[in-house]
Amino acid sequence: MFSLQRGKAAAWVCLIALVFMCFGVMNPEARVYADRITALDDSQPEEPLAFSTAWNMESLEPGKLLTAEVKIANRQKHSQRILVMMALYDGQGKMEGISYVSRTIGGGSEERFIPGIRLPDKLNGHTAKVMVWEGDNLNATTMQPFTDVGVNK
Repeated sequence: MFSLQRGKAAAWVCLIALVFMCFGVMNPEARVYADRITALDDSQPEEPLAFSTAWNMESLEPGKLLTAEVKIANRQKHSQRILVMMALYDGQGKMEGISYVSRTIGGGSEERFIPGIRLPDKLNGHTAKVMVWEGDNLNATTMQPFTDVGVNK
């Protein structure tokens, strides 16, 4: 009697799985077992924020304005406060300049940020770095970057 009941339960599970698959409710790669349905999903979860950076010059040029266009896509459902910072470092790693742009990106939206720094007339191993942080300004941030999105030398 127990095996008959278990057989009926397995038949119902298979029937329900077929109905769900026919109506597109279930992953067609699902496997049906006697007492459970397991979906095969090897995909990795998407990152909550996606970043891309484009510099206005390939290498640093003395006396010119360096800018970086940073595109950020907020894949989350909720808004995210974003601070995009560009910093200029000398050859010894000492910060010589900083510029930042901030705004809130709505859930499912994409925004462009374009920070810029005037480069000194003499460059000696200088590098510029763009970072994305959570927050509205330098005083109201976690001081932990989401990511370093670009370095220009």
